[in-house]
Amino acid sequence: MAAIAETEASYQAAITQADQYFTEEDWEQARVEYQNASQLKPEETYPADRLNEIVKIEKELAEKKVKYDKLIASGDAHFNAENFHEAKNSYAGALELFPVEPYPQGQIREVEAIILAELERIKKEYNKAISEGDRHFASKIYDNAIQYYNLASQIKPDEAYPKDQIAEITRMIEENVVVDLINTSVTIENNGIKKYDFDPVPRQGRKESYVIIKAENKSDNDFRLFLNYGKGGSKNGGFVINIPKSTSSRSYVIRMGGQYKWSGEDNNWLSLQPEGGSLQISMFQISQE
Repeated sequence: MAAIAETEASYQAAITQADQYFTEEDWEQARVEYQNASQLKPEETYPADRLNEIVKIEKELAEKKVKYDKLIASGDAHFNAENFHEAKNSYAGALELFPVEPYPQGQIREVEAIILAELERIKKEYNKAISEGDRHFASKIYDNAIQYYNLASQIKPDEAYPKDQIAEITRMIEENVVVDLINTSVTIENNGIKKYDFDPVPRQGRKESYVIIKAENKSDNDFRLFLNYGKGGSKNGGFVINIPKSTSSRSYVIRMGGQYKWSGEDNNWLSLQPEGGSLQISMFQISQE
């Protein structure tokens, strides 16, 4: 009887210790104590059930660790490539698997700080571009206004204001068209020249005059477009327009009145010459306030 009592006491002590380790998720120590308990009372099923449960838990943990390591590797790769939103998603996935791990927690804090700083920089640059666009808009220097509104739109593509301002400028300019140089779409090949004659525009308003070109890049690269003007057989001036690679038509607004030879001479022709690519022109107009 004394031996049985001693065995029972040792068994209960081993079970109590094993359960404590199990609760603390110290699987190795829990396994040792459940094995001790099982050796003391082999007929008991509880220690064996707990040992089987530990095997199952450790298998699941091993599988989770594999997923965790992959997510951490993915997060680190995105972090090093400065793809911070993707990095945060990967670290967050790793943290869902092991919520107490310090590494993904620290990386998420660092990523969030970087993203916040980037958002502040973008906001500052956007506001500066909008401010410059509004300033040129108020001064009726519409080509520069469009340039800054386009910059603002590139910085924050989802913002409607810069697009609306560009549309408003285009509307105002088109309302004051004095010369419509083409009435059908025309394609100008690389280094080809198309010359368009017209009666000189009225002197009043020449300083605020613009040329509007709506064109589509038909080549697979960026190139330059030369816009020249003159009187009779003489060339009086010109502009160089950068034509970016694009799959759609774009509008180009060129302020002519800034050049003295345009505002001071009775120019009666304009020409277009692409260099490095082909261009399809669907609109070519002179606007004048």
